[in-house]
Amino acid sequence: DAMASIVIVEDDELVAELAANALIGAGHACGWVTDAGQALQLLSWRRPDLLLLDHDMPGTSGTALLRKLRSSERF
Repeated sequence: DAMASIVIVEDDELVAELAANALIGAGHACGWVTDAGQALQLLSWRRPDLLLLDHDMPGTSGTALLRKLRSSERF
């Protein structure tokens, strides 16, 4: 089985760390960022297999980030 590259976008670092540890324990490569701006910066140079978005973040929500990514020709 090929391992997936996963990025979590979550402003609560405890939640992000717990989720990342579970995914790493399942054999995936996983990391996290704490806001939409960091996610966009990361996506400019790396394309994960899966992006897990927190819906309720300060600033740009996960839903707004998803809309932005879906409407972008680049992503």
